Parts: sequence; structure tokens; C-alpha cells
Amino acid sequence: QTCALPIYGDFKYKAFNSLLEPGESFLDDPNKTKVDMISKVHQAYNAVFVETYDNCYEKEIGLCSFSKGTKEMLIEIASLLSSYSDYTVL
Repeated sequence: QTCALPIYGDFKYKAFNSLLEPGESFLDDPNKTKVDMISKVHQAYNAVFVETYDNCYEKEIGLCSFSKGTKEMLIEIASLLSSYSDYTVL
């Protein structure tokens, strides 16, 4: 499996560390359980774009919490036409 975004070096691990549970790691660590980064990214994708939240209020993956409103908030942020936009940044 490949990641759609070309993420190189240690950054690819640091960018997704918040998806890890305590005691999990993307790298070999004798004190932690090694987990697959792509699997965690798929879990987050499913939490945002697939899960309907009919039977639960939110889903937690590592330190991240996703709810029914997460998708709409992300779309608003990405659209650059939201209250999160900062037009003073050059």
C-alpha cells in the first residue's frame, strides 16, 4: 500500500503520532507495540468520511477524537472561506 501524499523521512511518523495509543509506535521499540501507520491513517479516514455516528457520539483514535461534525469542519477549513482563514499571512 502507498500513501497518496509523498511524506519522507521521520516526518511521516511525527505527522501521525497523534493517532497512536499509549504504548504504540510506528517504529521498532522494544517497550511498545509496533503498529502500521497506513492502518492508523485508514482508521482516521474512515472516522471522518465513512462513519455515520448513528450508534455513538464520537470515535477516538489515539489522542484524536472524531465526531459527526469533523468532516464538515475539515471541509470548511480547507475551503479557505471560513472563520479559520487568515488572510493576513503572506
